[in-house]
Amino acid sequence: MTNEINKKIQRAKKPVIILICGMPATGKSTLAIKLAAELDFKVCIGVDEIKEVVKKYDNNPFLSKSSHDAWQLIGKRTEKNILSGFQKYCQGLKSGVMSIFEKSEKNGENIIIEGIQLLPKLYCHDLQNFNLFYFIIKSEYKNIYKEKIRHKILERHGKQVDVWSEKFREFILIEEEVLKQAERFKCHVLPEKNFYEQIEIIKNIIVRYEII
Repeated sequence: MTNEINKKIQRAKKPVIILICGMPATGKSTLAIKLAAELDFKVCIGVDEIKEVVKKYDNNPFLSKSSHDAWQLIGKRTEKNILSGFQKYCQGLKSGVMSIFEKSEKNGENIIIEGIQLLPKLYCHDLQNFNLFYFIIKSEYKNIYKEKIRHKILERHGKQVDVWSEKFREFILIEEEVLKQAERFKCHVLPEKNFYEQIEIIKNIIVRYEII
């Protein structure tokens, strides 16, 4: 099937863009890398990398925060402020992400971008010049996901694990908002399975899609 998909993508008149959104520890980065290798995509970028570039020329205060704590620039730790802060944080990165799309269109490059910041409502209407595939990884079991978050934070931040694990509430609220937008904009929701199963699901979707 992979050869069939690769030939289909090569015949496309418009670049193919694959966006992978999901919460921390759901396997976005690894899936993106493995999928890029499977489909022979030369460009695979994480939004966190784009963020580091954007911060050099944009003083947007929300970019000094993380997705889950941007609410601190708005007010108290309420559900409304958590979601509002997250959306402002994502909006602040849009110019950088769009610059990657513009380069892709100019060079005719197929790309994969992954990140929690890829809110469907920010991009679904702006990418008409591409063959767009939008995937959201859903964390199926919240208790297991919470443990995965703890382990990931422990690996990255050591003693900060107890402080960071308290952010679980923010991640769940953000995921619920992303999934609502995914339904509204008809994005594809991937179960949190192993990468090989996810790649097979993605390939089946691409096979059925009329690439132009």
